Amino acid sequence: MNERFQSILQRAGFVAQYALARRGPMTMAPSQLGAFVKSDPSRDTPDLQYHVQPMTLPKFGEPLDPFPAFTASVANLRPTSRGSVRITSPDPAQHPEIRPNYLSSEDDRRMAAAAVRITRRIVSMPALGKYHPQEFRPGLEFASDAELAQAAGDISTTIFHPVGTAKDGHRRGCRR
Repeated sequence: MNERFQSILQRAGFVAQYALARRGPMTMAPSQLGAFVKSDPSRDTPDLQYHVQPMTLPKFGEPLDPFPAFTASVANLRPTSRGSVRITSPDPAQHPEIRPNYLSSEDDRRMAAAAVRITRRIVSMPALGKYHPQEFRPGLEFASDAELAQAAGDISTTIFHPVGTAKDGHRRGCRR
């Protein structure tokens, strides 16, 4: 999609295809492929979820990169890092304070490094060889667990979260 999107004529074609036939790139979900894998063979069940998109961009809201590429987004299905949401004012129009604390636990940093390494192994498989894939984000210069976890945190974003928790305090004054 990166290359096709660079052309105004191609984009006009996307719109026409959608308007006339309800088909084409404007009807597709961003992720065209999903997979579940184990971050480590000792795990009983998969703990990573892949979402693969046929496009890349530096950050959401920015233009697509101008070269052919795909994005392999990986979600940790059992994060141990915990964030917080705090009401900052009695005024309901005021935004809460949100601290996601992504990758604040050692387990999650290890998982992020493992996810990059697994993705590198997948992309190096012979089936993709004819396309000559080259990693550009986060980049092969990142190799240690600490470097990979830092790089993953630097390029990560949230589009949704597959799990969530909420701690309920004591209920006072509740009536049935």
